[in-house]
Amino acid sequence: MRNTILLSLSVLAILFSSCGADDPFLLSYDAANNDAPLLQAGTYLGAVRFPASSFSDHTGETLEAIDYYLKDVPTSGEIVVFTGGTSSVPGTEVYTANVTLSANGNRWNTHTLSQTITLGTEDLWLGFRFSQDGDAQVLGCDVGPANENGDKFQNFSGDWETLRSFSAGTVDINWNIKGVVVK
Repeated sequence: MRNTILLSLSVLAILFSSCGADDPFLLSYDAANNDAPLLQAGTYLGAVRFPASSFSDHTGETLEAIDYYLKDVPTSGEIVVFTGGTSSVPGTEVYTANVTLSANGNRWNTHTLSQTITLGTEDLWLGFRFSQDGDAQVLGCDVGPANENGDKFQNFSGDWETLRSFSAGTVDINWNIKGVVVK
């Protein structure tokens, strides 16, 4: 009797575990958080670019959330998503969400998109736009070296470049920004 009950429980456990949702696919270039670059007062946008070829096996799946690491909480912060563009400049901004009140420092934050974005044949840029009133270390990064698409940066003048270029080669990192994609 005891063996029959254990066998039944084992079968049920296997059935229920196989009926769960698939694990999400993460769009990411970064390793574990290491720090955040020190930037002067101003407004910036750190982003990661994913060429459509990097997620071609997931076309038709949906971007449902963005994970990002903050060291310091900025004066204001927004999650932004762009589609299309070139290898150096994003295309159309298709999603923006103010996360100023929900952002926490010294930890990973998750923003669940209020409207999902279906992965297609255009490049995808995931970013965090922030303003700070003084010098601060806001958007987290790994130790590098930077992936060619992992440290996109819109500086206080509004120009796009890499953080490596902005820092004259002294900062070689990937932003701690991840896209959470599900079927």
